[in-house]
Parts: sequence; structure tokens; C-alpha cells
Amino acid sequence: MILSAKKNPDEKVTNTKDEFLTRFKKTDRLHPVITLCIYYGEKEWNGATSLKEMLVLPDYIESPVPDYKMNLIQLRNSENLKFKNKDVQTISDISRLIYGKNYDKITSIYKDRNLTNELGIVIGIISTL
Repeated sequence: MILSAKKNPDEKVTNTKDEFLTRFKKTDRLHPVITLCIYYGEKEWNGATSLKEMLVLPDYIESPVPDYKMNLIQLRNSENLKFKNKDVQTISDISRLIYGKNYDKITSIYKDRNLTNELGIVIGIISTL
């Protein structure tokens, strides 16, 4: 439903008819939405990593169909990833060490750190599935 400027005085001032109809100015920018799959299985991911790998397309329609790549993070292979959020980094590190059965390393790194109950629950859920 498109509302008129009179009914919506708080709306942005528009310069053109198109801007008025869409309420989107030429200088406005969109925020991207990025799909991210975090895989926390013990085995290596063996599924599709793009839209076209998930579809059965006839040759004549394959080229016009966009191929959206899936952003995949495998926790078991995440040693090179660095997360800004320290809790996410801890979850990634401990989960990866659990998958690798490096329990001594977990103890040596985290024995003096105070991890929250919530963090322990998330790690427990991820590592027992």
C-alpha cells in the first residue's frame, strides 16, 4: 500500500514522481542480506554449495538462472577463521577441538577462563549432534 505524503508527514521528501511512489531515493542504499550456513557436523560437508547444484535444470534454462553460492563455515575446519565476537570465537575453537578429540588442548587453553553457562550449553548442543 502506498501512502501519500500528506498522510505520512514523517516520510522523506522526494524529488521525483518515481521517488514518491517507491519512497526510495536515488541516493538511498540497500543493506545486503547474506546467507551463511554454519555446519557443525563431525563429518566433512558433502552437500551442495550453490543453488544450481541443488536444482535439476534443463540445458536451455540453466544459463539464465543465477547461481547463488552458499557461504559455508565448517566448524571442524575453522582454524583460520577469526571472529570479532569472543564468544563466537570460543564456540568455534572449542567445537573444533572436540571434533578433533583434542581434549587436553581444551583443558590447557580454557582451564583458567570463566565460560558462561550459555556458552557451555551452545558448545554442548553443537558437539553432541
